[in-house]
Amino acid sequence: MPRYLFIADYSQTGSKGLLAGGGMSRRDVVAKATASVGGEMLTFNFAFGRHDAFVMADLPSNAAASKIALSINASGSARVETVVLLEPEDVEFQEEESISYTVPGEPVSDVNYWPRSP
Repeated sequence: MPRYLFIADYSQTGSKGLLAGGGMSRRDVVAKATASVGGEMLTFNFAFGRHDAFVMADLPSNAAASKIALSINASGSARVETVVLLEPEDVEFQEEESISYTVPGEPVSDVNYWPRSP
């Protein structure tokens, strides 16, 4: 199943709700939301700094991840950024899986930039 990282920033309303309900309650709500779309929450952490909470979840599809993020964003309680995570195997490429790429500002060419030479 694809893995996603949700980065949440609470609004004033969301922060008040978190203070009233507590962190474990919020964790349980998010676990229930991920299960409702056929997924599983793997981690839920609050943090100091720019962002308030980080959630990692395995979900069946981009549509499921979008449904969670849009529902939270629409509530006004938090702003959620969704990051699709890749497994290390997803960035193992074979030489025959090359890509043709032209650097911005350079003439279009058939130069193959993958794999890069050391």
